[in-house]
Amino acid sequence: MRIVLMPDAWGEVILERRELLLAWREGLIQLAVNRELLVRYMRLMHRLGLSESLLRRWGWWFNSSKKCILARENPTPMNGGQLCKFVAQEAKAGLIVFSSLEGAIIPEGGNIPRISLQEYVTSLNSQQRSEK
Repeated sequence: MRIVLMPDAWGEVILERRELLLAWREGLIQLAVNRELLVRYMRLMHRLGLSESLLRRWGWWFNSSKKCILARENPTPMNGGQLCKFVAQEAKAGLIVFSSLEGAIIPEGGNIPRISLQEYVTSLNSQQRSEK
Protein backbone atom coordinates (compact mmCIF):
# COMPACT_ATOMS: atom_id res chain seq x y z
CA MET A 1 0.00 0.00 0.00
CA ARG A 2 1.21 3.48 -0.83
CA ILE A 3 1.06 5.93 2.10
CA VAL A 4 2.11 9.46 3.02
CA LEU A 5 3.58 9.98 6.48
CA MET A 6 3.21 13.43 7.97
CA PRO A 7 6.62 14.70 9.20
CA ASP A 8 5.90 14.28 12.92
CA ALA A 9 4.61 10.77 12.25
CA TRP A 10 7.93 10.05 10.47
CA GLY A 11 9.78 11.23 13.59
CA GLU A 12 7.67 8.93 15.74
CA VAL A 13 8.40 6.03 13.35
CA ILE A 14 12.14 6.65 13.61
CA LEU A 15 12.07 6.87 17.41
CA GLU A 16 9.38 4.41 18.48
CA ARG A 17 7.49 2.60 15.72
CA ARG A 18 10.08 0.26 14.24
CA GLU A 19 7.38 -2.13 13.04
CA LEU A 20 6.45 0.37 10.35
CA LEU A 21 10.08 0.51 9.21
CA LEU A 22 10.08 -3.29 8.98
CA ALA A 23 6.91 -3.25 6.89
CA TRP A 24 8.51 -0.64 4.62
CA ARG A 25 11.70 -2.70 4.32
CA GLU A 26 9.69 -5.83 3.49
CA GLY A 27 7.81 -4.00 0.74
CA LEU A 28 4.41 -4.09 2.45
CA ILE A 29 4.17 -0.31 2.18
CA GLN A 30 5.64 2.28 -0.15
CA LEU A 31 6.09 5.89 0.93
CA ALA A 32 4.83 8.68 -1.30
CA VAL A 33 7.05 11.77 -1.08
CA ASN A 34 8.17 14.81 -3.01
CA ARG A 35 11.30 16.89 -2.65
CA GLU A 36 9.83 19.29 -0.07
CA LEU A 37 8.53 16.45 2.10
CA LEU A 38 11.91 14.70 1.89
CA VAL A 39 13.65 17.90 3.00
CA ARG A 40 11.30 18.05 6.00
CA TYR A 41 12.05 14.40 6.87
CA MET A 42 15.81 14.94 6.56
CA ARG A 43 15.76 18.12 8.67
CA LEU A 44 13.76 16.33 11.33
CA MET A 45 16.21 13.42 11.42
CA HIS A 46 19.08 15.89 11.66
CA ARG A 47 17.36 17.61 14.63
CA LEU A 48 16.90 14.18 16.22
CA GLY A 49 20.67 13.78 16.12
CA LEU A 50 21.20 11.24 13.35
CA SER A 51 24.77 11.21 12.03
CA GLU A 52 25.69 12.37 8.54
CA SER A 53 26.33 8.78 7.46
CA LEU A 54 22.87 7.69 8.68
CA LEU A 55 21.27 10.65 6.92
CA ARG A 56 23.05 9.60 3.72
CA ARG A 57 21.74 6.04 4.09
CA TRP A 58 18.20 7.34 4.59
CA GLY A 59 18.68 9.46 1.48
CA TRP A 60 19.44 6.31 -0.49
CA TRP A 61 16.28 4.64 0.79
CA PHE A 62 14.18 7.67 -0.08
CA ASN A 63 15.61 7.65 -3.59
CA SER A 64 14.78 4.00 -4.22
CA SER A 65 11.89 3.61 -6.65
CA LYS A 66 11.02 0.32 -4.92
CA LYS A 67 10.68 2.00 -1.53
CA CYS A 68 9.25 5.41 -2.47
CA ILE A 69 7.14 6.98 -5.15
CA LEU A 70 8.21 10.51 -6.02
CA ALA A 71 5.36 12.95 -6.60
CA ARG A 72 5.76 16.18 -8.51
CA GLU A 73 6.70 19.36 -6.71
CA ASN A 74 3.99 21.49 -5.19
CA PRO A 75 3.35 24.72 -7.11
CA THR A 76 3.04 26.99 -4.04
CA PRO A 77 4.37 26.98 -0.46
CA MET A 78 2.26 24.77 1.81
CA ASN A 79 2.01 23.89 5.47
CA GLY A 80 2.61 20.28 6.51
CA GLY A 81 -1.01 19.19 6.20
CA GLN A 82 -1.49 20.78 2.79
CA LEU A 83 1.79 19.32 1.56
CA CYS A 84 0.90 15.78 2.64
CA LYS A 85 -2.55 16.04 1.08
CA PHE A 86 -0.98 17.32 -2.18
CA VAL A 87 1.61 14.49 -2.25
CA ALA A 88 -1.07 11.88 -1.49
CA GLN A 89 -3.25 13.11 -4.35
CA GLU A 90 -0.35 13.33 -6.81
CA ALA A 91 1.03 9.89 -5.93
CA LYS A 92 -2.38 8.25 -5.63
CA ALA A 93 -1.63 7.18 -2.06
CA GLY A 94 -4.16 5.11 -0.18
CA LEU A 95 -3.68 6.79 3.22
CA ILE A 96 -2.28 9.81 4.99
CA VAL A 97 -0.80 8.72 8.33
CA PHE A 98 -0.56 11.38 11.04
CA SER A 99 0.70 11.54 14.60
CA SER A 100 -1.87 12.29 17.25
CA LEU A 101 -0.87 15.97 17.21
CA GLU A 102 -1.15 16.50 13.47
CA GLY A 103 -4.58 15.14 12.62
CA ALA A 104 -6.27 18.50 12.94
CA ILE A 105 -4.02 20.26 10.40
CA ILE A 106 -4.76 18.03 7.40
CA PRO A 107 -7.16 20.03 5.22
CA GLU A 108 -10.59 18.59 4.63
CA GLY A 109 -11.66 17.51 1.18
CA GLY A 110 -10.28 15.02 -1.24
CA ASN A 111 -10.90 11.32 -1.10
CA ILE A 112 -7.77 10.08 0.68
CA PRO A 113 -8.48 8.52 4.07
CA ARG A 114 -6.52 9.66 7.10
CA ILE A 115 -5.47 7.46 9.98
CA SER A 116 -3.44 7.99 13.13
CA LEU A 117 -0.07 6.29 13.34
CA GLN A 118 -1.24 4.29 16.36
CA GLU A 119 -4.28 2.96 14.48
CA TYR A 120 -2.23 2.20 11.36
CA VAL A 121 0.44 0.26 13.26
CA THR A 122 -2.27 -1.70 15.09
CA SER A 123 -3.97 -2.62 11.80
CA LEU A 124 -0.62 -3.48 10.20
CA ASN A 125 0.28 -5.77 13.11
CA SER A 126 -3.08 -7.55 13.02
CA GLN A 127 -2.82 -7.95 9.24
CA GLN A 128 0.64 -9.51 9.55
CA ARG A 129 -0.56 -11.88 12.29
CA SER A 130 -3.49 -13.05 10.17
CA GLU A 131 -1.16 -13.79 7.24
CA LYS A 132 0.96 -16.17 9.35
